[in-house]
Amino acid sequence: MPVACPSIEHCPLRCEAGLQRDERGCFQCECVPTNRPEQCPALSTQNCDKQCAHGYAKDAAGCVVCKCAKCPPLHQCMKHCLYGFESNSIGCPVCKCRGNFISVSIFHSYSLVQK
Repeated sequence: MPVACPSIEHCPLRCEAGLQRDERGCFQCECVPTNRPEQCPALSTQNCDKQCAHGYAKDAAGCVVCKCAKCPPLHQCMKHCLYGFESNSIGCPVCKCRGNFISVSIFHSYSLVQK
């Protein structure tokens, strides 16, 4: 029997790693914790000579490194996307919500049209 999940339509959170799920698989209005380092070395003109249009990239630990980010940040996007954002042709996230992959793939598999 499918699980009936509570609505999180009015959840005000915008989470970097997405929303947490409960033991039934339902989304909760809580952010998935991110692994942020306590201390990162600072970038300065002495250790980095790059000027980056979209800011700097981050390493696996979440620290800023002297390498330009290829994608602009989505700070101005006010959408709350349950399944994350869509990506453009070069792989950058855009301010458009990605649909539920399961329902989208079923519709494509059977050549159905959503109403």
